[in-house]
Amino acid sequence: MSRSTLPLPFSPAIVAAGVGFGLALAAPSLALACGGLFCNGASPIPVEQSGERILFEVDPIDLTVTTTVDIQFQGDPDAFSWILPIPVTDAMPVPDLALAPESLLRDLEIATQPSMVPPPTKCTAAPQPPGVFNDSSLSAGESAQDDGGVDVTDLPNVGPFDNELIQAGSADALITWLTENGYLVSPAMEPALADYVGEGLAFLGVKLLADADVSEIAPLSITWPGSEPMIPLRLTSISAEPDMGLLVFVAADSAYESENWTTMELDRERLQWNPVRNQSNYQGLLSFQLDEVGGQGFVVERADATDLVVPNGASSEELSQLFARRDVITRLHGRAHPEEMVSDPVFTPAAALAFDGVFDLSDRPAIEACQGANRNPVACGTTYCGVGGVCATTDAGIDGCVCEEGFSAREVMSPTRPGQPESATVVCQDSSVDFLAELGPSEADVCSNTDCGPAGSCTAVNGFATCSCDDGFAAVPMGDGSPICSAVDTAYPAERIGDWQVAGCSGGCDAAGGAGQGASLLALMGLLLGLTRRRV
Repeated sequence: MSRSTLPLPFSPAIVAAGVGFGLALAAPSLALACGGLFCNGASPIPVEQSGERILFEVDPIDLTVTTTVDIQFQGDPDAFSWILPIPVTDAMPVPDLALAPESLLRDLEIATQPSMVPPPTKCTAAPQPPGVFNDSSLSAGESAQDDGGVDVTDLPNVGPFDNELIQAGSADALITWLTENGYLVSPAMEPALADYVGEGLAFLGVKLLADADVSEIAPLSITWPGSEPMIPLRLTSISAEPDMGLLVFVAADSAYESENWTTMELDRERLQWNPVRNQSNYQGLLSFQLDEVGGQGFVVERADATDLVVPNGASSEELSQLFARRDVITRLHGRAHPEEMVSDPVFTPAAALAFDGVFDLSDRPAIEACQGANRNPVACGTTYCGVGGVCATTDAGIDGCVCEEGFSAREVMSPTRPGQPESATVVCQDSSVDFLAELGPSEADVCSNTDCGPAGSCTAVNGFATCSCDDGFAAVPMGDGSPICSAVDTAYPAERIGDWQVAGCSGGCDAAGGAGQGASLLALMGLLLGLTRRRV
């Protein structure tokens, strides 16, 4: 092996300017975003990834793609490592690295977030006009070292990140080197790594500097040769939490869609907004629709001209520069479980795709907002438990999830709707997922600080604690990372998330909208026995 150190350009701007080269590519090349595993082989404790927020900028002249990744990590700094497959060429043998403003992707999310014009309201006591709901919510050196056909190039440090480019002639050599150098490689990762090596990709290895703290982590911009953005989810799946969010932005000369995953619109007929309660089923409906395509899909939340987007926040100048360079910004929202990440989504131009991000419900019947209005939350109106369970109201006064056999309840953080802060919710996770279990602590250690209540028991799934509830009990979120089992009051089918209606309800806004209201425990058991899996 040879290890070399090369100087690279550094820019604090949103993205590095693409390095120009005259290489004509015979076929579209791939550019990649988040991948790898946020774990360190020296301390093999599972570290789970809660979501990805990614910006691709496609430069058709320089034939480069710059990816800015919002890296979210909490835990021991020594436990952080990141493996990212990337293409290289003779004209661009190493990637350009830069640190982006800390608020860049958050500000971009706010600037492009969907908005909703709610149904009108009526009030016999005093008029209340409809409003608009907006979810704003070094010197070069070289030393020879035999590492079994693995070449490693030291890259300049960028902010808190210690970077290196890893190239290997075989998957076995790569896996051996990664394992010996502090990267955690589980058996589940090996097939994907072998595929990437076979495709001729190199790997960007990222760790934190010895004196760095996780609070210093900021978005990292990486520019490499390519024309089609791609997310290597086959590696991400190893450390992904259930129903992990994927928020993808593409700044280019046209709108973009996924070439191999389904790109869809949100079903506006099933989208509900209760202005009396300030409640929406947006997030649950999005997950429900994505489940209908096996989790391998994206909902279009915006595909619009950049000159129609108003930059804001601390990074507004960088966003303005981005919008000046590119004509169209596309925002795609996905949510997937680890077991669904069996392919890498690729993104290609979609000239016909256009959406201004506004969901207009103003043509629906007026909702009573004063006399007779029911201001209680719509039961199970926002909670979607996934294909492995159903939502139920509980004695705890909180919606919870009843998981079918083979699934257990996991507490995760999820936004209630675009632009809003995340809140604790519960999702039913496939209990057979075990990417990380073999590398993590024992089940007793995982569950030592988890209390599911007297009606539940803790089970380790993928190296993390989940709760299995007794019959007649549902898991409700507690906000501390672990759900607790509470007695079921009323259970609703999964379709409830898209069936509850508020438009035109004269006596209140908590219409049943689905079977299961007032169901007894016996009916609940029958519902679970007849639960049909939609995810493929």
